[in-house]
Amino acid sequence: MSVPNYRWLLWMVLLAFLPHNAEAQLEEMRLGLHWNPLALVDFYQGGSLRLGGRLQVAPRYSLLVEGGPYLAGLSYNVGDLTGYNFRAELAYNYSSWYYWSLSYFYKDHAYSLTDDLLENGQVVDRTYGLQKYVHSIGFRWGRLRWKHGASWFLDLYGGMGLRWRNVRRDGLAAAELTNLQSDSIVYEFLRRSGQRWSPEFSIGLRLGGILWRKNRLK
Repeated sequence: MSVPNYRWLLWMVLLAFLPHNAEAQLEEMRLGLHWNPLALVDFYQGGSLRLGGRLQVAPRYSLLVEGGPYLAGLSYNVGDLTGYNFRAELAYNYSSWYYWSLSYFYKDHAYSLTDDLLENGQVVDRTYGLQKYVHSIGFRWGRLRWKHGASWFLDLYGGMGLRWRNVRRDGLAAAELTNLQSDSIVYEFLRRSGQRWSPEFSIGLRLGGILWRKNRLK
């Protein structure tokens, strides 16, 4: 199966580093809607359609929310993909273009895997399911970009935090794991079950439209 060409995402990132438009510094975004395109390109666990918005709720403070369903057909490893995710952020806008935020993320995510299993001396296909519940909290730094009077904006961000996940496996007993014939590192990661804490690092971008703007605070 051929891998889609996501070169357009690279161009979006490069746009974030173009020279500033000085006139845009005189504006602040009050309300905007956005799309998170990188959420589509999780080849391992399946991509999701993630849409959201940004609302200024107090001087220099904005509330960001986004979420959406996981989409079947956007993964090369898993089947029967279902579920959704949701993120909320409280951002402090210390300038028109830069912000810090406290972020919370939740994911309810299910999929199936098919592995080769040694059973009674024969190699057979075994399909089994996994259900994931994920909570994470962390800090992010972001950079907003738009031109003066433009109706669209780019939000480039990165951050770190902590992630807790609870994964349940159905249709494959723990004792059968040693009989699996697949040595794929990807499958080893995807089939892990149990509860665990882990660090989380993120980087991404949002592309959206500005619905309401005002003069910048001094």
